[in-house]
Amino acid sequence: MLLLSNLKVQEKKKLCHIITKVYLLRWRIKEYFKFKKQQFELKDLRVMSLQSIRSLNFFATLVAGYISLISSSHRESIFLKN
Repeated sequence: MLLLSNLKVQEKKKLCHIITKVYLLRWRIKEYFKFKKQQFELKDLRVMSLQSIRSLNFFATLVAGYISLISSSHRESIFLKN
């Protein structure tokens, strides 16, 4: 894997650690939105206003949060299998 950055190289190991953390955080966010789109089939919904889109996204976020709470309380995850 090659990660590029415009940060100055002072401590190479520390810089690599920071860049990797930021990349993994970004990847987590991307996977979260991918999960919402796929699980709730948001691409297939047709609405007439921006407010409707925001409302649908809000309810999908609530449901995704509820799913994560339920799976964490049962020490299981639908994202990772131990």
